[in-house]
Amino acid sequence: MHRQELCVAIVGHIDHGKSSLLGRLLYESGALRNEQLREVKVASQRDGGVLDLSMVTDQLSEERDGRITLDSTQARLDTDKAVVVFVDTPGHQELIGNMLSGTGLAHAAILVVDAARGMEAQTYLHLSVIRLLPIRQVIVVINKMDLVHYRQSTFMELSRAISLLFKKWGMAPLNTVPLSAVEGENITSRSGRMKWYRGPSCLEALESLQEPDSLAESAACFPIQQIWNLRDYSVCLGRLESGKLRVEGEVTVLPQGRSARILSIRYHTRVQKPVAGECLGLEIRTDIPLARGQFLCDAEHGLKVQSNIKLELIWLSENPLRPGDRLTVCVGPQQSLASVMNIVLVDPVTSLRVNVNQDVGLRRYELGIVNVQSHDPLVLDPNARILPLSRVICHDGESICAFGCGKHSAAQ
Repeated sequence: MHRQELCVAIVGHIDHGKSSLLGRLLYESGALRNEQLREVKVASQRDGGVLDLSMVTDQLSEERDGRITLDSTQARLDTDKAVVVFVDTPGHQELIGNMLSGTGLAHAAILVVDAARGMEAQTYLHLSVIRLLPIRQVIVVINKMDLVHYRQSTFMELSRAISLLFKKWGMAPLNTVPLSAVEGENITSRSGRMKWYRGPSCLEALESLQEPDSLAESAACFPIQQIWNLRDYSVCLGRLESGKLRVEGEVTVLPQGRSARILSIRYHTRVQKPVAGECLGLEIRTDIPLARGQFLCDAEHGLKVQSNIKLELIWLSENPLRPGDRLTVCVGPQQSLASVMNIVLVDPVTSLRVNVNQDVGLRRYELGIVNVQSHDPLVLDPNARILPLSRVICHDGESICAFGCGKHSAAQ
């Protein structure tokens, strides 16, 4: 039987129980190594004797001593139906950069919400990150049900509020699961203390996730990462993001829109028809010079070549972003200097939008829609079919200052 392979990010506000949930899942599934469990038991005895499974994924002494997650860590769980790689991400606002790096490769996410405290600041910010990546499969876990005495009314009220928030952003959770990570209720089997709940356990919800669709049958897209100039010819190096290529096949070079022909395909040895996901070297015949940041695509590629671009960004810099500022926009291997034309602040709680005051600007950790004019045209996939061509990183010459996604042209 085929087992699905999934990468799942665990996100949510600080102290809502992300690490405890992951530790309990691994513990009850028998996925912890003996030495891991021994280390956790020794550390727990020093702190009062109660087994603290949140320490399972804490790699740094500062994390275990301070009971916080500072960086994203990974753990693997094998079940009869799936192979799941979890990414446990930090919940602190100041560590949003580490959270972003941890969720970048995830196919799905678990959003953890404390039953007693409800949704808090990082709940909204992390949901914005999930949406911008985008991660389309989201399981909501309402943790710490023991603190509210496993009341159905508390679960239903919070579940409705979360569903309403998702709906505002055009999303819907796959499942909303009540549980207690500390007491092990509804983790790998149905809870006897919440008989009113008829849905899946946390593990059952995970096993219902679907692998991402293969892009092998989509139009071909090959971003050029590097050019090797050899004695008699040049080879374009990169990863085939979607579709298929063949020797003597015709492709279109973007953003120029000119045609080219594939003379040979190199993948350790010569191959004729590589498919999506493979790293390749292509010998190309064309009448224009090729360079990093260009794309080789089928004629029906569905991508957008734009200079007037609408971006949805989470601002990360301490210095506010204002209209008239300049920054470098990076999409896959492309980058271009761009001027900020206007900014609209987006409230992550209500989804309301207001124009940004020139004196205030878009401040750190705020969400905004930013229209920019790039110096060079950029190739984007606003439909997020090819993720590297929909995700955007911006830097100000010194460090990364924003993360987000490209939308349709700002003129649209």
